Amino acid sequence: MGFLDNLFSENNNENFDVGDRVEVIYAEIEGVVVSVDSNTCMISYMTEDDKEIIETYDKSDLRKC
Repeated sequence: MGFLDNLFSENNNENFDVGDRVEVIYAEIEGVVVSVDSNTCMISYMTEDDKEIIETYDKSDLRKC
């Protein structure tokens, strides 16, 4: 397994709960989990101009902070 395989295989097995602080790996966005589904999480984060954004990401794209 290569570096990326190890990185993403660990994230596929990670459990996320509402309230967890997470980072979207490829976007370097940090936010809070607001909803958890089978393979996805809704993440809330603030933009530089103080607007709240809520987006859905695949669990494999996230890691706990």
